[in-house]
Amino acid sequence: TSTSTSTSTSLPVVNLKAGTTIRVSPIERKCGGWSEEHYHESLRLPKESNVRLGMVVTFEAMGRECVAITLSPTPDFTLGKTYAIHFGAAQNLSTVLRRRLPNGTQSVDISFPTPRICDEYCYQKYWVILQGNGQLSAGIGAIPGRQCVGTLDDQLYHYLRSGIDAVQCVGIGNSALNKQARDIKVRNMRVMSLPPCFIATGVPLTEMTTTAASITGGVAGSAREEEEQKLWADYVSECNKAKARAVKFGTEYNQPPPDAFLKWSEARRLRSNPERGFITGLDTFSKEEKVKAEKRKQRFQEEDQEFRVKHGGGMDTEDSTAQDLLIEDNEEKKSKDPWNVEQAWDNENKVRKFRIDPPSNLLDDQVNADDQAMDFENASAKWIPEKIHLFATDWAAFKQIRTDDLMSYFSIYGPSYVEWLGELTCNVLFEDKYSAARAMAAMSQEIPRIEKEDASNSNNGEEEILSEEMQKNMDDRPDLGAMGWRFCNFPVRKIGNDRFGRK
Repeated sequence: TSTSTSTSTSLPVVNLKAGTTIRVSPIERKCGGWSEEHYHESLRLPKESNVRLGMVVTFEAMGRECVAITLSPTPDFTLGKTYAIHFGAAQNLSTVLRRRLPNGTQSVDISFPTPRICDEYCYQKYWVILQGNGQLSAGIGAIPGRQCVGTLDDQLYHYLRSGIDAVQCVGIGNSALNKQARDIKVRNMRVMSLPPCFIATGVPLTEMTTTAASITGGVAGSAREEEEQKLWADYVSECNKAKARAVKFGTEYNQPPPDAFLKWSEARRLRSNPERGFITGLDTFSKEEKVKAEKRKQRFQEEDQEFRVKHGGGMDTEDSTAQDLLIEDNEEKKSKDPWNVEQAWDNENKVRKFRIDPPSNLLDDQVNADDQAMDFENASAKWIPEKIHLFATDWAAFKQIRTDDLMSYFSIYGPSYVEWLGELTCNVLFEDKYSAARAMAAMSQEIPRIEKEDASNSNNGEEEILSEEMQKNMDDRPDLGAMGWRFCNFPVRKIGNDRFGRK
């Protein structure tokens, strides 16, 4: 990594050269975490700076979580002397400011809830300030001091720190430890001492607003993004209340997990920090796209006919071979089907009471279904087109299915997350409504709607009246097709053996 020193202003600055990008892999726990490779001898305060006055670091980073920066007296991690700032820690749920004590097991730290402060798909701007009085602050944005995430007050240690232990070197790391850990990228880093005008009063800080952090993971303006925005706002609000209570009663504040305030499925979704799926970006079912698809089909048919005319004499053998392959494919497909469509409904009556149908205000036609299935009177309910809702008709089989199995089932359409609602139900989230619509159309089929028969039919001039029992059975049948339910074309299968079931 190359650096350059800029003195275009009265304040000397060390910065990465334009166009330089640092790619950092996740820290390996077996190697002890931080090492010399996370530092560069030139990435430090300018030599002419007074290290006792404090320092300012600004940079841009792109990563799904855990962008880590250290401030250290030397170009390595020293217990008791090095500050570590973790943006997007705990699956991008919080930001942590920490100084580990010399014993290695204890630390002086503080954490703050930050709504997805890291972004995997675009660079975000961050800053870190160590004031001359020992207060360590971190935030987002291009202007240091504004949109402050939080501050660690370490004044006592700062006053006891000797001059040779004053921080002056900067380290760049990636503290992601879970199985979804990805590399991060850092660019445009600038290191400078605290400007002289702020030595006496300190850099003024303004608190970060909830909407300042970029909440990613969905298409802007989508129903899914609005839902995530609300989840984060609720979580941050509850964290602030817990912090206020801790200050009021003089107790230690520990950031509560999302489970303390949110539903289990919502909390799990926040903790998982799902990766972004494939974005279709266009409505493949619009009239324009259907016309284009029909033109493509006609063009390929014409090209195929021209090829057959040109090579007509030698096509019999090829046609026979193609027909044989088609028959083999059909036989293989049939062999994979464990049951036919009729058998798949054998257990439906046992799990029917657990099914949740859409509220009547969202249906095109008013449907009179059974009371258990239509126990909905929520007028504020609305469609979320980025989600596909699944309900299993086989309880024993579906209990073996896990998130990876469902992600594999919809893999070619780019799902991003599975939101479990119970043992039989879940929602599969996609990046946009067009991807969800494609998956729905390609992987399911319509359920025939129930046609209401007339109470009287003429047969040889005589009226035939339905019995009361037959009429009652007809009225009890819910019209699943009218409610928008569809039947999967293929059963959901396990992709591997585990403690929950076998492939």
